[in-house]
Amino acid sequence: NSIKHAFAGRETLHLVISISKMEDIIEFIYRDDGPGFPSDVLSLRGSGAGLYIIRRLVEHDLRGGMELSNDNGAVCCIRHSVKG
Repeated sequence: NSIKHAFAGRETLHLVISISKMEDIIEFIYRDDGPGFPSDVLSLRGSGAGLYIIRRLVEHDLRGGMELSNDNGAVCCIRHSVKG
């Protein structure tokens, strides 16, 4: 998605991926410096198949949560518990 949406018409794209563990929670944050998510995607009303698959994996397989936001580009934060 970053290549398709954030990189369009640009020479460079910056991506930052971070993974951290806080007690029993693993947090994965992905951000780019593109135009950010459209409002319908932020509200999860206009999400396509790719976002649906990721949400389904996070919520059902990992029993976690996912948040989308805009902060000088698109930000996706996925959290899940490492406890069984």
